[in-house]
Amino acid sequence: MSMRWTLAALAIAVWPGLSGAGWAADEPAHPVHVVSMNLCADELVLRLADRDQVTAVTYLAHDPRSSTVAREATGIAVTRGLSEEIVALRPDLVVAGAFTTRTTVGLLKRVGFPLLELGVPNDFEGVRAQIRTVAAALGHPARGEAMVADL
Repeated sequence: MSMRWTLAALAIAVWPGLSGAGWAADEPAHPVHVVSMNLCADELVLRLADRDQVTAVTYLAHDPRSSTVAREATGIAVTRGLSEEIVALRPDLVVAGAFTTRTTVGLLKRVGFPLLELGVPNDFEGVRAQIRTVAAALGHPARGEAMVADL
């Protein structure tokens, strides 16, 4: 069996709710296990989500030389963007960037993980729109509006 099929079988085995159909009616309206897969996504997720919503961020989020949210990332699990890591965490939302590991993003899409892919904004309006999108996906649109107002 190929690695792709092995991983897909693993995903389905560890997360029976994988159907690509979204959250079940009895689950919360917002995600409770969020994994971020790149530094820009880490920054937004750590600023907009409740701390207990954040399951993992990239290893870069913990480095104060490259991250403005290193303090907020303290104590949160890290990943290096590998499929195996993400699947094992069983997130109900994965936030990925345009340049996030494309193989992992592709696999997560194929097996039905809820995925929010962020582009690269070209201007301030694009930045504002992205903040609002992430905040809404996390279930905290008011926090997004507050962040936009602070810009």
